[in-house]
Amino acid sequence: MRRLKLLVLLFGPIALAATLAQALANDHGMYAAYGVATSPCSQFVTARDTEATNAFMGRVHFAMMSWALGYLTHYNVVFLDTYSILGTKSASDLDQQLYTYCKSNPSDNFGVAVNKLSIILHATRAVHAPPQAPLNTPVRRPK
Repeated sequence: MRRLKLLVLLFGPIALAATLAQALANDHGMYAAYGVATSPCSQFVTARDTEATNAFMGRVHFAMMSWALGYLTHYNVVFLDTYSILGTKSASDLDQQLYTYCKSNPSDNFGVAVNKLSIILHATRAVHAPPQAPLNTPVRRPK
């Protein structure tokens, strides 16, 4: 759990920049993307496939998943009707969904893959915090 919090703190600002860039797309639907968002999906697939035998690729996979989780954390902040875009899914479920998408769409940018997945996940999002103690510490949206 500490690892997830660290990921959000480290990569949340990157996700924020990417999300804001998307929200402020120009008249032609174009926007600037930064960081691992610009990496091809094939890099995510390679990193995940080889992380067990290649420490560097393990770090690449970790960085890309961290970016994706930061992007989705920001999604939770921006969309007022969303407590958790993941709903009942876990980070491992997200990893598998991104892997499946990226394997089928290797030339798409990783940021495009995460954004498309967020659109799919929106239908099954959690709107309210669970009544029991949540796994992640809820925070208030900035005003």
